[in-house]
Amino acid sequence: MKTAVLFFGEIRGGDKIWQNIYDSIVKPNNADVFMHHYYYSNEFLEKLSPILNESYTKYHKKKAVHFTPPSKLFQIFKPKKCLIEENRNDYHDNNEFAEISKKTTHDFFGEGNPIKEHIMMAYNTIRSQSFSRKQVIEMKKKFEEENGFKYDNVIITRLDINIFKPMSIVQKIPDIIIAREMSFESIYEQIIMTSSSVMDIFAKFHDEAVELYKKHIKPNHPFMQNEYFMTLFIKKHGIEISHCDFPMDYSQSRNGLSRFNVDYVTPESTTDVNQIY
Repeated sequence: MKTAVLFFGEIRGGDKIWQNIYDSIVKPNNADVFMHHYYYSNEFLEKLSPILNESYTKYHKKKAVHFTPPSKLFQIFKPKKCLIEENRNDYHDNNEFAEISKKTTHDFFGEGNPIKEHIMMAYNTIRSQSFSRKQVIEMKKKFEEENGFKYDNVIITRLDINIFKPMSIVQKIPDIIIAREMSFESIYEQIIMTSSSVMDIFAKFHDEAVELYKKHIKPNHPFMQNEYFMTLFIKKHGIEISHCDFPMDYSQSRNGLSRFNVDYVTPESTTDVNQIY
């Protein structure tokens, strides 16, 4: 079987967590790696308003974001294809954002009532994330076309996940989405597994998300709730979801820098391989 692992989004974390992800996901599945990530220019913060400068500084510190990609990242994952682009900060510059912001009642990066600058920041963050997801999926698809084959299984994940033990796929995944259930209407997006064909459909989420936001935003479902809107997209396309409790920590108490604590993997957690599918 041929397996691909796709990484996307901001570059977060450090050597130890990256090595653990490699040892837990890439190596057990003898997978090819594809990566699309962002860098931030040295002038990025200087161009922002004082409010956004402060908010982005706190955000980058909390999420352990690297402004430029460390060489160790590529030494560990040895990707088949990789693209690092400067992060965009202009997704809000359109009429769709004006409509969406009017429906937003949550201040994602502050307290109390939402302010326009924080809504802009949140919108740019979530849109750049979905664009990165689309780019890495299309990178995988182009590689398949150039080499005349399709991967049997594709895993899409991030660089900041907290895996407890290796995961091995033991058979070809059918045209379904495998993810952990968050609620009756949402899945977690930290790890998603599926066939190559369904993953190609998944790339369309970026282009269809805005209409989903405009139609389904509610006080309890703001546009930053990626899991909810991704689940709506999957159901819209008639794709079956199979729930799987991946061996990783999803708790909010371990968000931010605590994700990257070198002590989070216990000795017994790496002694066996968990068969996922």
